[in-house]
Amino acid sequence: MKNIRLFIVAFSVVIASCNSGDGIKTEPLSEGNDPLIDSTDLLTGIYEYEYPYNTENLNENHSIVLREYESYIKGTYYGTSDEFDLNRAGYYPGYFVTDMKNLIVRNDSIFFTLDVPNSQILVNRVDLKIKSFKGAINTGNINWPNKIPTNPKKCRGLINKDRSITLIEDRENDNKNFEKK
Repeated sequence: MKNIRLFIVAFSVVIASCNSGDGIKTEPLSEGNDPLIDSTDLLTGIYEYEYPYNTENLNENHSIVLREYESYIKGTYYGTSDEFDLNRAGYYPGYFVTDMKNLIVRNDSIFFTLDVPNSQILVNRVDLKIKSFKGAINTGNINWPNKIPTNPKKCRGLINKDRSITLIEDRENDNKNFEKK
């Protein structure tokens, strides 16, 4: 019994040391909660990835909006169906707006999950003033007619010294660099 108590104390010390010293306070996350961090003013803002093959009629840029909510960072991601459909051919992409679920910002790293049901992909690009699928539908946007698998996508990235964010993809050439606006 003494060994079990010693193990629990040692485990608690390890956990406490992992959660200190990085300038970020983390708390257990529940659905919809984000980690508490100290330097929110440095991170909040709009970040944009400029798709290199945009045309006059088709803009496939992605955006990340980080904002402070009470003392938490909350994120909204604006993207295209290509996040889930790597081999799109013969049809235009769909667009979505979603909360960045399980958002964690620690030191120079960012982690979150994109979880967008196929039924919440839209025909038109979503304006950054709109913060939800419901809001986009209320402005006249309509559901995208194509059906693709949209399994939740775990995302990870680096917060660069110039305060841009680079999302790291499985294929290196697919990394996305988001510049702060």
